Amino acid sequence: MIFPRINKFVFAFLLICILPYCASAQKAEEVQEVEKQKKEWMFWNKIKEWKIPSFDLFKHFKDGKEERKENRLHKKENSHQNQYSIGTNLLGWAYFGTANFEFNASLSNKFSVFAGGKYNDLQFVTKGHKEVFNNQISGYAGVKWWPWFVNTGWWVGIKGQYSDFSTAGIQSSYQRDGIAVGGGLSGGYSFMLGSHFNLDLGAGVWGGAYLDYVDYQAPDKKPGMFVKMDNIQVSFIYIF
Repeated sequence: MIFPRINKFVFAFLLICILPYCASAQKAEEVQEVEKQKKEWMFWNKIKEWKIPSFDLFKHFKDGKEERKENRLHKKENSHQNQYSIGTNLLGWAYFGTANFEFNASLSNKFSVFAGGKYNDLQFVTKGHKEVFNNQISGYAGVKWWPWFVNTGWWVGIKGQYSDFSTAGIQSSYQRDGIAVGGGLSGGYSFMLGSHFNLDLGAGVWGGAYLDYVDYQAPDKKPGMFVKMDNIQVSFIYIF
């Protein structure tokens, strides 16, 4: 009767020792199964998110070309919105040394405002002891319209102008003095020489009235309105 009791005791002891191991093994299998399902879930999610790449090379090239074109145009348009420049007319300096400068500021891609002035106080004497001079203090301001972009290509401008002048030996050997006010219309073309330099070619007319006028050849002459050529230019421009 002793051996059956011992067998039962050994069986119970082995059962107590084996049960925790079996439970831990089952738990490990469950964890492995969960990890396996998790990996499968992540794999299928990646499959769903994955997009088949397009092999239409021409479409990619066309889309990229259009995008680059739009970016260049957008950059070019925006680059003219806030531009400032200063220039001088080389022909003005050549015409009896008349100092002149003009400042230009963009209002938008197609419009700009400008203001400038001219000054000359030089006198020349020819071999025949004849005085020649074109003295003046002039100022003007106006607006320019650019069909393309500011500081690029064709332009048309309107302005108001004031001029205090004294000339002799040019149109007549007699001296003429006066003060004139009026408005002008001009046009031209701006060539881009670089990112900061332009060359402007243009011409204009201006007209108005004399506030004061004396012609020493005909002192009693009463001047009326006037219209004449103005500001034929070959200007060198610096863009900030």
